[in-house]
Amino acid sequence: MLPVVQSAVLELLQCQNVGIETLPSSNVRISIHETYDDHHVTRWLGYGSNFCPASVVVGSDDPGIFATSLRMEYAHIKRALQAQGAGIDADAHLQEMCKASKRYRF
Repeated sequence: MLPVVQSAVLELLQCQNVGIETLPSSNVRISIHETYDDHHVTRWLGYGSNFCPASVVVGSDDPGIFATSLRMEYAHIKRALQAQGAGIDADAHLQEMCKASKRYRF
């Protein structure tokens, strides 16, 4: 049931042009994700699902606590996308995420 609900919410966010933020290091360290490879950002970008991908931006949460930087967060996402298999242009997704961050900054 949860994937159906999550897909519906992500589709609604996309239709309403709402960006969502992901915090990879924070999510892995304090969330249900054991590794970056099973992080939810791949589903948010449309892999393993049947919905239109959402506009995703990347944050570094609390760099002092999680010992990370925005550059490292993008690197974690790139590896997670590459782990999804051949045919995925991870660099193109990262470029789109950078563009989205300029649209949704506050």
